[in-house]
Amino acid sequence: MTSSKSSSRVQIIVAVIAVVGVISSAIISNWDKINPSGPDEIEPPAKEEIKKSDKISSIYTDIEKKRVIQFKRIRENNYTIQEPGTRWPWKGEAKINGNEITGWARFPKSKASMDVKGVINNDGSINVRYEFITKGDGTPAKGRVDKHVWFPVN
Repeated sequence: MTSSKSSSRVQIIVAVIAVVGVISSAIISNWDKINPSGPDEIEPPAKEEIKKSDKISSIYTDIEKKRVIQFKRIRENNYTIQEPGTRWPWKGEAKINGNEITGWARFPKSKASMDVKGVINNDGSINVRYEFITKGDGTPAKGRVDKHVWFPVN
């Protein structure tokens, strides 16, 4: 075999391995979309989880009623959350587990991002913490935490 044929064969083998690697990586990273959990794999939520998640309003506001936070159920205890009408709107997802809310959000007008952590109170209000991950310029937020209380709008 000549060296040019050998070189071509090696290049083809390397290209095939690379393609297989890329496809495998894509399948692994999107496995939840390819193979969603079936009903047999989902544990029923505890009674407390049902009770608290049923208390979730679709619209919340702060004490001054200047900000509006919207919840929209995606499925079970998963929600999209957003604050669309402010100078710095954000949007993300949250999960309710019992009386705890955990999630994340991003600010589409900047590179800012945050974790959202909260506790649902018996009156339906939510004590929430915005734990910033990145600032608007994309640099680390270095521990910035904003605390808020959301009140249901009925």
